[in-house]
Amino acid sequence: MDVAKHVLRSEVTSAIQVNDYINPKNLPQLMLSKIYWVLKASKGDTKDSIPLSTLPFERGNQLRDSELLRYAYAELEESRGSFQPAKKTGEGLLKDPTNTTALSHIRTGFIRFLRRTEGVEAARKYFLAERNSPSCTYQVYVAYAMVAFCLDKDAKVAHKVFELGLKHYMQEPGYILEYADFLSRL
Repeated sequence: MDVAKHVLRSEVTSAIQVNDYINPKNLPQLMLSKIYWVLKASKGDTKDSIPLSTLPFERGNQLRDSELLRYAYAELEESRGSFQPAKKTGEGLLKDPTNTTALSHIRTGFIRFLRRTEGVEAARKYFLAERNSPSCTYQVYVAYAMVAFCLDKDAKVAHKVFELGLKHYMQEPGYILEYADFLSRL
């Protein structure tokens, strides 16, 4: 069984290294699936694990062309305990977004990342800066309010954030639904 496992891993490693036919710009989901497979296959088995150098992140393969791969790279770095590279990658994603939907998801993820790695105050400072941005979406308000409510256990702050967002997003059905969901949890 161990021999078969080792052969499979070496075959997968070879296939990953020879990826001339895969263009990460056109197929980021395939690349991401491959990355997660490698990480899952190498987890907990240090003797025969697939080296992380086989990942596209480590080789520098067109990482800047795919927001999905850059976001996954930030998550990988965070899981390794390398918070500064993860933060740098997240900040890079925030600076050059291709669409507003992706930007709102990146912003909400970044709020959660800051809360996990740097604490409540860093997430608060980021939220305060982002809410004044002209491209701020209601998802930023929802994310910060839910972080305050679920992680910090501070319903008062969450309620104030939702009320503040209500002034800007009264006509946004998604925001109203999120606020109603929050109120039902009280």
